[in-house]
Amino acid sequence: MTEQKQAEARVPEIPGETELERLVNRSRLIGADPALVVHGGGNTSTKTRERDHLGRERDVLRIKGSGTDLKTIGLDGFPGLFLDELLPLREREAMSDEAMVAYLAHCMVEPGSRRPSIETLLHAFLPARHVDHVHADAICALTNTPDAARHVREALGSDVALVPYIRPGFALSRQVAELADARAVVLEKHGLVTWGETHEASYGLTLELVARAEAYLAEREEAEPAAAPDLDPEATEALLLRLRGLLSRDGRRVLHVDQGQRSLADRPDVERVATAARATPDHVLRIGARSLVARGPETAAEAVAGFVTAYEAYFARHRERLPEGLEMLSPLPKVALVPGLGAVAAGADMKTARMNAEIAARSHLVTARVLDAFGEVAWLDEADIFDFDYWPLELYKLKSAPPPRELSGHVAIISGAGTPLGRAVAMRLARDGAHLVLTGGDAEMQREIAAALPAGVAHLAEGDLVGAAIAAFGGVDILIALEPVADEGRDRLESAFARQGLGGAIVGLDDASSGTIALDARSGDGARRNLVRGTEGGDPAPVAETIAFLASPRGAGIDGVALPVGGS
Repeated sequence: MTEQKQAEARVPEIPGETELERLVNRSRLIGADPALVVHGGGNTSTKTRERDHLGRERDVLRIKGSGTDLKTIGLDGFPGLFLDELLPLREREAMSDEAMVAYLAHCMVEPGSRRPSIETLLHAFLPARHVDHVHADAICALTNTPDAARHVREALGSDVALVPYIRPGFALSRQVAELADARAVVLEKHGLVTWGETHEASYGLTLELVARAEAYLAEREEAEPAAAPDLDPEATEALLLRLRGLLSRDGRRVLHVDQGQRSLADRPDVERVATAARATPDHVLRIGARSLVARGPETAAEAVAGFVTAYEAYFARHRERLPEGLEMLSPLPKVALVPGLGAVAAGADMKTARMNAEIAARSHLVTARVLDAFGEVAWLDEADIFDFDYWPLELYKLKSAPPPRELSGHVAIISGAGTPLGRAVAMRLARDGAHLVLTGGDAEMQREIAAALPAGVAHLAEGDLVGAAIAAFGGVDILIALEPVADEGRDRLESAFARQGLGGAIVGLDDASSGTIALDARSGDGARRNLVRGTEGGDPAPVAETIAFLASPRGAGIDGVALPVGGS
């Protein structure tokens, strides 16, 4: 049986009525395994025959588009390029990133379609019909070592080639093309490239080589026992509030706690796990080159300050390499490993925070496995890290995202959420990007509100609302009191505001029956307190709009006011 047939036999037939449908399904199989790729990483392609706008049948490369995710990619995620216009580039000796991107734009089957992957030419230059590129944990672990060539050869066989690290682009594409006679190619510090004449052959070979790498690592791993005392609930809450205040310097952030990284955070070499490497340079673009180690609330400020100072010094050392038009990125950490807890990841919304945690989990795990198997990590030098950190073509993906909304990263508690006015307020704040803790009123209406919003935006709570906000999102910024809030709850809120150091906003109803907020109450927490007057009956939308205004940065200059709505 040929090697291709052996690879095909390892996986079931990949379904689909067309080659593009089968490419989608192959890609989703890869994307479903976080040990192969996470959140936008990797790319896949298929070469097809299609008719152009003049009806001529031509060879076309369908490749993953920039900004897509293999886990969820659809038919529209694979722009097409005419191969007969790409292949002449193999004769060139060099080509800049900018020239390459401009050239690819002229080769599109559908002009104006999604931008193709930066690794388009790597796929085009390989003659095989189907090509897969993954950032497999086990493969990256083999190459993030001082003796990558030996480990790749021993683990995968001498018929698998290794390309020393080079940033993706034209030069890497030409180097891989020269190795098309190999069974597969490992990209040092980067990942694996496989190919085949069938979908099953390429995907099956990926699974085979990753399994070999896993077995090789497992034979050599000797992990030190990882143990640290639990961070108690009081210290955890204090740490989250402190971190949220510190990490919101460049814009409000929500925090996600990933206790699944507890075994990594508890390691005696946690500093090396956090700082020695990322699994692949792609992770630098999302979570930076290093993670913070935060050991408790008392030392959090010092740890963040040291992290920022180190990043600023790194930027200063390589400032002359900065591409024109770019400025220093935020020096703040996006992820922290916390002994006794796990990992804490920050983001402008919960989706981003969770994504950062998931990417960090892969990077932290790879570094830990390298240390356990080989005792030493060898990664990119600092100049290479900087060049990837400030790579315009990759920053394009992040900068093409929509700008933050007014309340992105903000957390609002809404009492009386299960009422018509509560629903109007919740939907209005969520439209501006707020994350919500809902309580009070009709419980079924609360559930309907949460179900109507994106996953992770709304959290239902009773009892300790502030504690619920801290556990769900890392802190709290806003209280919308449409029903009375107990004194204990207000005290907890004021304490949280003060410990974050971000100020806050409290908006209540000027309604004798509700008695929600005292405008003259002051506790040194930096929060604004305002009321809305004239809320009985009628359309709740104008009231919700007024409440949203008072809670937002637009209302920053308004404090201690009972603001009328409509004719009140």
